Amino acid sequence: GVQAVARKRVMVVVDDSREAKTALLWALSHVVHKLDVVTLLHVLLRSEEKGCELIASLKNLCALRQPEVDVEMVVVAGERGPTIVRQAKKLDASILVLGQKKLNFFQRCLRWNRDDQSIDYCIQHADCLTLSVRRKSKHCGGYLINSKWQKNFWLLA
Repeated sequence: GVQAVARKRVMVVVDDSREAKTALLWALSHVVHKLDVVTLLHVLLRSEEKGCELIASLKNLCALRQPEVDVEMVVVAGERGPTIVRQAKKLDASILVLGQKKLNFFQRCLRWNRDDQSIDYCIQHADCLTLSVRRKSKHCGGYLINSKWQKNFWLLA
């Protein structure tokens, strides 16, 4: 008989940063298979108008890269970390992917970055596999992946 293939839901947290786009492209090429559902989650701090345009353009990107994949868009307001974790649980995500900005030494010293805090929060609290993705550097290829079990795991791909 035909084997039932388990569909998984891959939730990618998106905003208008280059890092979010990188994370989405990484997820599309590394963890998304053609029967999966991709959920683009955009967390608004205030009611921003540009959220919908942004997600529409990223939805088109998904369609170009993985035409068979269902893509849904979720836009919610709230505090970043807890809101992301709640949505992942509510929609029963299998994998949660976040883009991580590369901070220079001074940025790291001057302020304990809010973005990093929310990523750590998601990695610690989400029920599903949570990965933060960042491009290693312009000069050498690959990505740095963080999860609950791996810190700065270098994936050359």
